[in-house]
Amino acid sequence: MTYKIEPSAQEMRAAAIVAETAQLTGVRVAGIIAENRIGMAAELKSLYSEVGFGLREYTPSENGLLLVQVDIKLLVGSRGLDEFPEKEAADCPEGCARIEVSMVGEYRIPEGPMPENIKNECISAFAANNGLHNCWPYFRQQLQYITSSMGLPPFVLGPLLIRAKKQPESPKN
Repeated sequence: MTYKIEPSAQEMRAAAIVAETAQLTGVRVAGIIAENRIGMAAELKSLYSEVGFGLREYTPSENGLLLVQVDIKLLVGSRGLDEFPEKEAADCPEGCARIEVSMVGEYRIPEGPMPENIKNECISAFAANNGLHNCWPYFRQQLQYITSSMGLPPFVLGPLLIRAKKQPESPKN
């Protein structure tokens, strides 16, 4: 399965302004929560999953460092689970496994004061889209390791694509 981020065309242009000069210098795991209430003998064909992801926060600084923290969650349920937990549920019911990984992408950006429109609009769009996209391969790697360590089949997530949201066509008269 392929996952998508669909920013507006305006957000894509704003993020591109930062992407021209930003250099990814590192990605690190900021935190992991993993809970297995399925058991050790689960088979991949008897499980289904739901993935959620998003920007937690970003911090630009005048010394040329941009930190982008993203959260990525995986809920895995057995086919017999009557009610899949809400995405924001803090605990995991019997028959479910939950993995939450928080990652931080570190970027070098031009040093010095930033115009407010760049700081607010462009860096925000870059963090929400490019930051998540750049952390995704590291999450996929962590996810395979965590699921196999939990006694679950190693989940392999597909790529994360950034595609501009399609504008609705205006009716032709």
